[in-house]
Amino acid sequence: MKGLVCRTCGHIEFGEAPNRCPVCDAKKGLFSEQDVIKTETDVGLKAKHLPVIETDGRCGSASEGGTDIRANIGSVPHPMELKHHIRWVDFYVDREWLCRVHLTPGCNAAASAHIRPVSGRVSVIELCSIHGYWLSELQI
Repeated sequence: MKGLVCRTCGHIEFGEAPNRCPVCDAKKGLFSEQDVIKTETDVGLKAKHLPVIETDGRCGSASEGGTDIRANIGSVPHPMELKHHIRWVDFYVDREWLCRVHLTPGCNAAASAHIRPVSGRVSVIELCSIHGYWLSELQI
């Protein structure tokens, strides 16, 4: 699957490149279209790489309402070793970027985010240090 990749930080945009990268503030010219995103249709390594998105449809942290989204990386635990680990997990709603959670070797290959929308298509992209970008989506 294709996406517009920021050559500075690896952030992915869908559609067209923003004037500035929302993650690292790089200029629009530093985005390039690449066919780098793997999805559930990719065979082989998906059991350890495809994000598994979960929500119970409510928020446990903010008084304003919203939804908690959890992403476990893989249906089988992904290694979190120095040479092979998940670098970060990005959360999107309706393909609009919301936030990034950085991971380091030694922690669990999982992340969560609180989002204000209580409906929409949630997308989660993770970056494996060896096997690249992986995308899962869930309609909430």
